[in-house]
Amino acid sequence: MNHIHGLFSILGLSALILKTSQAFFAAKLLGAFYLSYLGIMSLWQAFFAKQSSEKTIKRENNKNVIRKSKRFFLEGFLTNLLNPKASMFYLAVFPQFICLEGSPILEFLILVVINSIVVVIWFSFIINALGKITRALSSMKFKKIVQGATGSIMLWFGYRLLTYQQKS
Repeated sequence: MNHIHGLFSILGLSALILKTSQAFFAAKLLGAFYLSYLGIMSLWQAFFAKQSSEKTIKRENNKNVIRKSKRFFLEGFLTNLLNPKASMFYLAVFPQFICLEGSPILEFLILVVINSIVVVIWFSFIINALGKITRALSSMKFKKIVQGATGSIMLWFGYRLLTYQQKS
């Protein structure tokens, strides 16, 4: 997903969003509402949703797993896309490593690709490790605790993003 913000930076959209207070406010508002939605849905799952038995969970077919995987990917994609701070990162850090005499767009693109590869490797490691931990800790009580904590954190991040004041 980082490559989206890298592309935004290359095209100048990140600078435009960060310098235009209305665009920044809109991006911030969308991100805050989306984080709040994720938090509320996670809390709903933790406290009110019908919990499946372990036998039911084991009987899920591949089609349902693929559907869930697509939904999780879309949620992650939207979370990253609606994060204005990712654009700030690209605009603050990457220009320091670009030589203006060469081909700045190509150099920026190379940095975005390198960053994306590092992110994919890191998150692959995290996903693999969390998959092993999840299998070890797959009790319903533990799931409710994690969903409740995750929902609360998402609501907190949504609140913080909503109340963030852009510095001129």
